[in-house]
Amino acid sequence: MYIKVLVQVGHEPLPPTLGRNLFGRQVYQLPGLFAYAKHIIKIDGKSGLFKGLTPRLCAGTIGTIVHSKVLQVLGSSQKAEDGSLQHVVNETTKEMIARSCATIVTHPFHVITLRCMVQFIGREAKYSGVFDSIVTIYREEGILGFFAGLIPRLLGDVLSLWICNMLAHFINTYAIDDSTSHTGEIKNCSQAVTGFFASMLTYPFVLVSNLMAVNNCGLAGGLPPYAAVYPNWLHCWSHLSREDGIGEEVLKMSTEEIVQRTRLLDSEIKIMKSEVLRVTHELQAMKDKIKENTEKIKVNKTLPYLVSNVIELLDVDPNDQEEDGANIDLDSQRKGKCAVIKTSTRQTYFLPVIGLVDAEKLKPGDLVGVNKDSYLILETLPTEYDSRVKAMEVDERPTEQYSDIGGLDKQIQELVEAIVLPMNHKEKFENLGIQPPKGVLMYGPPGTGKTLLARACAAQTKATFLKLAGPQLVQMFIGDGAKLVRDAFALAKEKAPSIIFIDELDAIGTKRFDSEKAGDREVQRTMLELLNQLDGFQPNMQVKVIAATNRVDILDPALLRSGRLDRKIEFPMPNEEARARIMQIHSRKMNVCPDVNYEELARCTDDFNGAQCKAVCVEAGMIALRRGATELNHEDYMEGILEVQAKKKANLQYYA
Repeated sequence: MYIKVLVQVGHEPLPPTLGRNLFGRQVYQLPGLFAYAKHIIKIDGKSGLFKGLTPRLCAGTIGTIVHSKVLQVLGSSQKAEDGSLQHVVNETTKEMIARSCATIVTHPFHVITLRCMVQFIGREAKYSGVFDSIVTIYREEGILGFFAGLIPRLLGDVLSLWICNMLAHFINTYAIDDSTSHTGEIKNCSQAVTGFFASMLTYPFVLVSNLMAVNNCGLAGGLPPYAAVYPNWLHCWSHLSREDGIGEEVLKMSTEEIVQRTRLLDSEIKIMKSEVLRVTHELQAMKDKIKENTEKIKVNKTLPYLVSNVIELLDVDPNDQEEDGANIDLDSQRKGKCAVIKTSTRQTYFLPVIGLVDAEKLKPGDLVGVNKDSYLILETLPTEYDSRVKAMEVDERPTEQYSDIGGLDKQIQELVEAIVLPMNHKEKFENLGIQPPKGVLMYGPPGTGKTLLARACAAQTKATFLKLAGPQLVQMFIGDGAKLVRDAFALAKEKAPSIIFIDELDAIGTKRFDSEKAGDREVQRTMLELLNQLDGFQPNMQVKVIAATNRVDILDPALLRSGRLDRKIEFPMPNEEARARIMQIHSRKMNVCPDVNYEELARCTDDFNGAQCKAVCVEAGMIALRRGATELNHEDYMEGILEVQAKKKANLQYYA
């Protein structure tokens, strides 16, 4: 059935061969059944021989059940005599009704079977099972898609049944003598002959039905079948009747001309086969060469690599004119990108062939791994940063929150607007057409919460957080501190969005002055590098800087100008309300008596900063622990205030 359907839809996978019939004449004949089977196995695998088997079995089972049930319902009629014309008409009518019912019920499975067979011609695989095919057909064509080709199939079955039975009745009645001894065998033979004849007459209905059931299946690959989508079976019938199976030109040719044309086609086929064989050999040779080169690359890429830096990338054009007989340097004739590299052994090399890395992905300054013998670039390496800079990255997020900070609501709002909001809601600034601040300077007396607020900002944002200390950037060797600043900003740009927190900025950001000491000049060079990174030739809006100091009066004016540290946030000494809030925050996790009056404690802690307010809570806890109490009362806090005041040697004056 598979082969029959392929031929019907216009896809004859194997060309006909020239042979001889029973009478010795040369004719074109289709290959045998086994040749088709081998071709199907070659194209579609062994499973291809069983395409559409499941829906076909379902159709056979359901059709048999429906056929028998309909015959039982109709029952048997005894009114007409056996062998009479009336009896044949009655039995044929019942058989026609039973077959028609079975055909209508099983036709959807018949459609699925045909489409499963034909779809591989167009390199499709959308009909992979009964249920998937049902969904696919319904989605493409609706409920009518399951009954495509039903009418010509019913007409063919009905005509075949009536022609077969009526011819067999007339032959058995008028042409066969009942007195012979082999009457039964002769009648069975006549029944088979008439059935074959009826099938020949009604075969066009089968062809039209199958073409309509196949519909557009297999057309995705642009290959046969070239059948159109027929709106109805009459249109399909007229389309097939207009097509001429053999061209008019061939009909006008003689037998010798057809044989000559066939020989020409055979010679062309041989030429094409030789061309295919040549291309196959070239393809195999190319695959072998690729495999050999892959093995060589695998051998050359063995570790360890020689670490090098790309110094420059060059565009080299070959010499167009060469004298006759002159030696040609292959390296000088290469086109494309060339590279100059400097290895870790302080040797510089020019590479006419870059290597395994695409030249478009390289830029001067990149760190690459090269072969230690040929110096070909094998792989790009990660950017190298100073180990001290990598240690500056905060891996574990701080646990502080904005709610843990008391009395700094205005400062928190200003920091969020300058740092957090541009990172999380960049579109708001773009809609207004303004640029967010690049950095924030937090200044104020010690212990007012500058570092605490920076830790809370690091905890609340998802950006990379780098913590630098000003004294850490002061190095002994010339240029070492500036290199730390460059690497820190380069790491921040790579991991953008990121925040750089520079604590104790006054260690490197003091005003510039004339000095002959090498240490002072090195500190000034470090500050100049910081100025360049804050507002250089290539600014990066994804890197924010938070600086903290308690000596804003000695900072260089270049650091404080707009465009570098735009937002200046002052952290004053906390007022009475702020001190009460700070002590409440630090007492949340303590076992405190309800009669503790934080407002009175705040009035008693005049001139205390936030750190000293926290120290009061700690001292109160130590006093309660010393007397063996299980909770803190108001007197413990008062004694804690006295303890902290006693440790203050004098009232210090801080610059703000």
